[in-house]
Amino acid sequence: MIGQHAEYTRNFYATLVERLGAYAPLIQVISGPRQIGKTTAIKKLISQMSERSTYINLDNPGPNPHERIRFEWNRAIRLNGHKLIVFDEIQNVSGWASLLKELYDEERPKRQTSVAVLGSSALELLLRGEESLLGRFEIIRAPHWSPDETKGAFGWELEQFLQFGGYPILGELFKKNSSAESYDRCQAFLRDAILEPVITRDIFSLQSVANTSLFRQVLKIGLCLPCEEISFAKLLGQLSEKGSSATVKNYLELMEKAFLVKLLYRYSRGVIVQRTSSPKIVPLAPALIHAYADPRRIMEDPSWFGHVYESAVISRFVETGYGLYYWSNSRQDVDLVVDSGSFLCAVEIKSGQDYDMRGLKAFKTKYPDAKTLMLDRKTGDEFLFCKDPKEFLTGLLR
Repeated sequence: MIGQHAEYTRNFYATLVERLGAYAPLIQVISGPRQIGKTTAIKKLISQMSERSTYINLDNPGPNPHERIRFEWNRAIRLNGHKLIVFDEIQNVSGWASLLKELYDEERPKRQTSVAVLGSSALELLLRGEESLLGRFEIIRAPHWSPDETKGAFGWELEQFLQFGGYPILGELFKKNSSAESYDRCQAFLRDAILEPVITRDIFSLQSVANTSLFRQVLKIGLCLPCEEISFAKLLGQLSEKGSSATVKNYLELMEKAFLVKLLYRYSRGVIVQRTSSPKIVPLAPALIHAYADPRRIMEDPSWFGHVYESAVISRFVETGYGLYYWSNSRQDVDLVVDSGSFLCAVEIKSGQDYDMRGLKAFKTKYPDAKTLMLDRKTGDEFLFCKDPKEFLTGLLR
């Protein structure tokens, strides 16, 4: 990471300090999209711990990575007192989980060694099927850059964020009143340096994707339809290659696991109904939408602005960790349904002047115990630029 954003302290850094500043009884997995500052944040923490920390970069693990890991581990644990060992891009090492389990279990009873592992979506995909570390780790999720972070680091206002928000390097490439060449440069960076590594290194290398060309088409169409409920049949109709609904659904779910989109299914208190509905596709950063779509369109097309705005707002709801859905019946719909486990809330997101309450009223009629929330432009902007979306939402619902 280079430039101004390298000095900026991200919101999730406080969690790193809380979990790793003293002995952590569980392995801390720092997981999130590529190019959003995970390594920068952990290196900042390491600098505060100086000689009590060991950083092991496994991006290019070499011919004997297990020997290297054992050597670095044995050297690190000889340090006195609490110490921190960090493995970056450990998913590049075959059999890493079993090796880490062996080393960690041997050292764990002494309660002096904290362990952190970093990785992109590939790491979390591997952990889902890895039994050897079950019960030994917890995840710190580092999201895309939020509006408050890009404003703090680069002075970006809402319009700039809705064009290229989410990735800090774009704060170096894209400036206000940028030229057409600057727009093209940012879009090329997103496709070549963000999306392509996710596709080839995080998805294709770990998951069986029978038709890679079809996958790329589904990705492009999905990113260009932010917050639209789209049936699998309609999506298939826009593809130049043949595929099945099951294949498209599988590809969308892989994109979700790779931190590219959030899939919202229709809310129902029956889980089977939820998962069989057509999803609403929510790209997790405006920059992902504009890897293919013209970012200047938000200044010219109010309807497009509304879709990108809604996507950005829902992305902040994703940070809460709550269950997220949409809802519709034959006549009315609700942009977002939040199910925290302790409360149910229907949310309408309005970037313009149309404050139609009929969807919220219909949802309340069907689910009388639900709360309802209208996020108008003023409150929506405040939510976008807040530091803690869960805390902000709690305040709105009091």
